[in-house]
Amino acid sequence: MIGFLEKPLGLDELQAGVAQVFALPRGGAQRAAGEGLAAQLAEVFCEEAPALLAELHAALQRSDAAGVHRVAHTLYGSLRHFDADDASTVADQLQQLGADGEIDGETVRLAESLRVSCERLLASLNGSPGAPGVHSPRRRSE
Repeated sequence: MIGFLEKPLGLDELQAGVAQVFALPRGGAQRAAGEGLAAQLAEVFCEEAPALLAELHAALQRSDAAGVHRVAHTLYGSLRHFDADDASTVADQLQQLGADGEIDGETVRLAESLRVSCERLLASLNGSPGAPGVHSPRRRSE
């Protein structure tokens, strides 16, 4: 089993085990691994985004602020993997409105803007090999 450490263990053993599990390939292999991951992220987004947009629409129809928050939060997390800063900003604003319990004209306007941005991104990802506009996942420190 990869990453198995017998207890009790010291700090040095723990750090070595964590380093082994999270070791990244270097150079060209690292870029290839990043591109493969980016393609997987694009594939998952293309599969899940239409259903999430439908859920967002349904939540708005029900005036379900918690539902709007949940879906916008999910889309926000997904959009952060792409060069879609405008869309992720809108998703962030929408999730905040949902968290605040606000379903009003501004919420509907933002949801429509998010839908259009997501559909544009979906068209770009589906129409281009290698998923342009996708970058390697961001580290938390970025």
